[in-house]
Amino acid sequence: HEDTHSFLFVDDVILLGRHEDALSEIVQAIQKKFTLKVSFNPSVFVGFSITKKDHALFANQTKFIENLPKDYEFPSRQSVKTPFSKSLDLWDVQSPSLKDITLYQAYTGSIQYVASLSRPDISFSAHAISRHLQQPRKSALKAAKNIMSYLVSSSKLSMRYEQTKPKVHIEYSFCQT
Repeated sequence: HEDTHSFLFVDDVILLGRHEDALSEIVQAIQKKFTLKVSFNPSVFVGFSITKKDHALFANQTKFIENLPKDYEFPSRQSVKTPFSKSLDLWDVQSPSLKDITLYQAYTGSIQYVASLSRPDISFSAHAISRHLQQPRKSALKAAKNIMSYLVSSSKLSMRYEQTKPKVHIEYSFCQT
């Protein structure tokens, strides 16, 4: 349908559109093949917090990000203003290799998850540390921790999706198969 968008994540779907009847038609077509739980105006979708204000939607992963220090047992350091520091050299061959790379891989996975869903501001940094997944060095771990600290200190940032045409109402629904 024109002006209807869907976002799919494994077995969760969110539908966005200007016309409630078009959304209902799509949901009914899906229900012919799958059992669905449908809720209108959801406040959470795949770890996203979704709020609707005026003619805009705001999506963030504040709760997920704020749990990172507990999940990975690192202290939330002082406020970090950028996700990547000029002083961090990921290619520093003098930096020792990590003996156990699983923590680095977990950091990188969490950072990639946030970057791909709600925080394009860390995309470059997430890509940079991802290049070191096979043989990370301590310098790469330091960079990953810096990105995590940046995320925690900027956890309330949201993606804003706004209408371009005035007085058009956005309806959305959430379906879980």
